Amino acid sequence: MGTPRIEAGRLRDLVQAVFARCGMEDAAAALLADSLVEADLGGVHSHGVLRIPEYAEKLQGGGVDPRGRPRLVRQLRACRLAPGFERVYAPGEKEHLNRQAYLREGIPLTAPTLEGLIQTARELGLDIEAYRLNQ
Repeated sequence: MGTPRIEAGRLRDLVQAVFARCGMEDAAAALLADSLVEADLGGVHSHGVLRIPEYAEKLQGGGVDPRGRPRLVRQLRACRLAPGFERVYAPGEKEHLNRQAYLREGIPLTAPTLEGLIQTARELGLDIEAYRLNQ
């Protein structure tokens, strides 16, 4: 059996529901869900839904206010392209290509990541079957 894949929209809906159950306002939960799913779409899984159990724990009494408001503290400029390579990707190009593939094929989640997501969702009383995670 291969790596389970979950359609991005379904994953986003479930992640948003998890954070709403943790006390976040709907718009903030949607923004956080988008951010985590976008990280996975870009292939940066270490910043994606892998973080849900940790974030949910912190939102439910671990020192993070679920009604808190983020603010921009500084902006970064884009980096120059590196010269002298046969193939130089523009900043964000590889992530864009990964995103396109994951939108077509679904986001790959390791078994521990999927188990953590499902366990957290169930602990929060969500009907996991409604999200049709097994394609």
